[in-house]
Amino acid sequence: MNNNLAEELFKQEEQPWETLKFLTLDEAEEYSSAVIADPLTFFCPSGDQERYIKTIVNTMINSRIPVVLFMAGNGCGKTETSLHTVANIIYKPQNGWFDYPEFRDFPFPKLCWYVTTKTALTDVVIPAFIKIFAGRKYRMEKEGKPNVSKIYFDDEGWVITFLTTEQDADKFESATVGLIIGDEPLPEPIWKALKSRRRMGCLILLPMTPLECDPYIILELQKSAQQTKGTAIVEASVYGACKRRGVRGYLDPQTIDEMVDSYDDDEKDARIYGKVGYFKEHVLPDFSKALHVVEPEAFPIKPNYLIYHVVDPHDGKPNAEQWWAYTPEGRWICFAELPMEHNISFWDMKNPKTIDQDILEINFVEKKFAMTPFIRILDRHFGNQTRGSAKRTLFQDYALNGMPFVESYNGGGDETELTFGHNKLRQCMKIMPDGFPGLVIHNTCFHTIESYTNYVRRVNKSQKENEKGIGTGKLIEKYKHFVDCSRYVVCYDVVPQSTKTDTKKRTYSNNVFSAF
Repeated sequence: MNNNLAEELFKQEEQPWETLKFLTLDEAEEYSSAVIADPLTFFCPSGDQERYIKTIVNTMINSRIPVVLFMAGNGCGKTETSLHTVANIIYKPQNGWFDYPEFRDFPFPKLCWYVTTKTALTDVVIPAFIKIFAGRKYRMEKEGKPNVSKIYFDDEGWVITFLTTEQDADKFESATVGLIIGDEPLPEPIWKALKSRRRMGCLILLPMTPLECDPYIILELQKSAQQTKGTAIVEASVYGACKRRGVRGYLDPQTIDEMVDSYDDDEKDARIYGKVGYFKEHVLPDFSKALHVVEPEAFPIKPNYLIYHVVDPHDGKPNAEQWWAYTPEGRWICFAELPMEHNISFWDMKNPKTIDQDILEINFVEKKFAMTPFIRILDRHFGNQTRGSAKRTLFQDYALNGMPFVESYNGGGDETELTFGHNKLRQCMKIMPDGFPGLVIHNTCFHTIESYTNYVRRVNKSQKENEKGIGTGKLIEKYKHFVDCSRYVVCYDVVPQSTKTDTKKRTYSNNVFSAF
């Protein structure tokens, strides 16, 4: 590649796209081939990406533990620019955009932690890494895991370790780290653990589209950015990546406009402008994997426990199903679930099962545990809908197949059914006199644990800042199903407001151990 040509193109960085030099066909082919073969050398950032790079340098000048929050709309090159930054630290500056002393002589430990979601790691980060690091020497290792877990740069002495936001916060302890990338919003427990990894100095980069994030993103980092030069926030709009409206943009204007038109109104601030519109608020904030998720051997299912089978049915996907044991001491133990497939998250499943197929799997689970449920509970809302040409309800269909269910509870009164159930679950999760929680989940119940971990509501930013409206935001539906099963079972003995004289359920609950 002709370096003079590259330099001439880079000098035009602030000019509108219409005034740029147009290459001949041969020059364009030569330049394209060079960029593909050596993207680190020929990387040319957009104007917003350049601001991100310069902000990184400025925070490193002012702090031993600098933090840069890059809040950007979709398509702004957050991951790409962050990976280029990592490369120009590991290999030292590879082009003029990164030619700063802070990159030439990185002052912190040569261990990088890259934290993102499991899906983003396999679908976005690793493919982008392979593309950007083309022609450079490194080795990837799975080290017994399904996907790449570490990358070694033997000549440079660096190691990149990949971690995911689905891991427990205790997996983010112990090591001394010099560079941390939090790609997309990190759960607050992970963020708190990461801050303790900086004992020898550390640069933290947080590139994200802030669609749903924990409140610390604003309440902590914005405050820190106002008080210290070691924390900085860069905002970037998708229009900054536009060929016509941005500086050194690379996205087609029409594509951007059509993409923007497709966004829901309540997502536009985050997806277009990189601005926080909503916070995440966990529905069960006291849930802790370390506390509430247990080894089956620690809480075995005993013959004198009352067994419940509870179902939250769906169209377009399998049912969410749980088996619970209720102990004489008043503890709830979730010990089995359906679906049995654990290689895919429940909310990504598409194929529903027939009642016959479901009953086969139910019988398989119950034969495995050698037990018969005391009672089976089915969501009353879905279960009472008439369906199909026979115009039967789901309750009727299961009963015709020899498996009768009772209706899930009706909270009644002033509280909504959801609020009542969530409050009851929170009460059950508290510590009992023996020092253990009143609700525990066997660690084999993959989908239940994911549901408890990820079930959140969106809370308007202004409501959170004013400490108003908490707990009234929009629930994120895709994470709720196994928590729904849980509230059905712990609220089983609730007497509906409209039928207070019907004490059958409460009598059952108060005398469930009378026969033991």
